[in-house]
Amino acid sequence: MPTENKLTLKQQRAEHVNQAIRIIADPGRRFFYSQVSNRYASMEVDQRGKIWFIDDYSGKRIFTPKA
Repeated sequence: MPTENKLTLKQQRAEHVNQAIRIIADPGRRFFYSQVSNRYASMEVDQRGKIWFIDDYSGKRIFTPKA
């Protein structure tokens, strides 16, 4: 499988995760949402294919290595 296809698949999975985060964040106690910064947590994939968690409160990128 070419690298470009792998990157596209990772980006699609990250978008699905972001949709799930929004579903979790909207009701109730608002996990993954910061009212102070009016921001949701999210996942993103950089051009190298590395996956990052974006913190909802600080907005900082947190690297997520393979477990």
